[in-house]
Amino acid sequence: MKQIKTFLGLVTLLLLFSCSVSTEFFIQNLTSSKQTVTINFRKNIFSNLKNGDDIRVGFTYENRIVKPGEFRKSKNLKYMEKAVVNESITFEIPANSTLRIEKSDNFDLKSTVKNVKINDKKYLIEDLFKKAEKIKYNYIYKIEES
Repeated sequence: MKQIKTFLGLVTLLLLFSCSVSTEFFIQNLTSSKQTVTINFRKNIFSNLKNGDDIRVGFTYENRIVKPGEFRKSKNLKYMEKAVVNESITFEIPANSTLRIEKSDNFDLKSTVKNVKINDKKYLIEDLFKKAEKIKYNYIYKIEES
């Protein structure tokens, strides 16, 4: 009986340690004009792509302000036009829209992104997380009129 309890305890611990949490990071442009955003990665994540490959992973947007749950259910998501240079990617977020810049497990965004520049103002990724609204495991950074 003691062996069974020990075995069940170990299985429970292994299950708890192997859990991962899906995390998404959004930027909402609440302004009436498009906003330029540049994401600087810690390393060149695009180097494995062959010429002609499209970088679409994680860079979709909804042309309105939505919460994460609505974003995931949306059938109107569009792929963001972007420019890639070495470790950076730049795009323009349309006015009054929601952009998902990352979908990862266990807050992996912090380990891949060095900083984010919004209209020439640079933010460390840790600072964006602090300023973002947290909804469950998702984060929403809001660009507002100044």
